[in-house]
Amino acid sequence: MPVGATFESPDGVALVDQTYCLGCAYCVQACPYGCRYIHPVKKVADKCTLCYHRITKGLTTACCEAWPTGRANWST
Repeated sequence: MPVGATFESPDGVALVDQTYCLGCAYCVQACPYGCRYIHPVKKVADKCTLCYHRITKGLTTACCEAWPTGRANWST
């Protein structure tokens, strides 16, 4: 990535510092998972943060909380 806007949190979560992002979309093209995109309003790279603001407080992710069965069990 040309400016280093992508970084790894102390917990191992890949995040984007949008104050450094130039919006060049190189990381969007390079993402092997296809989960990055350019935010249509902010014009910078964005991606799922795995609800980093929630997991650092000991909460679960929003997608797991909203799972219809009440729990997300990806192994079955």
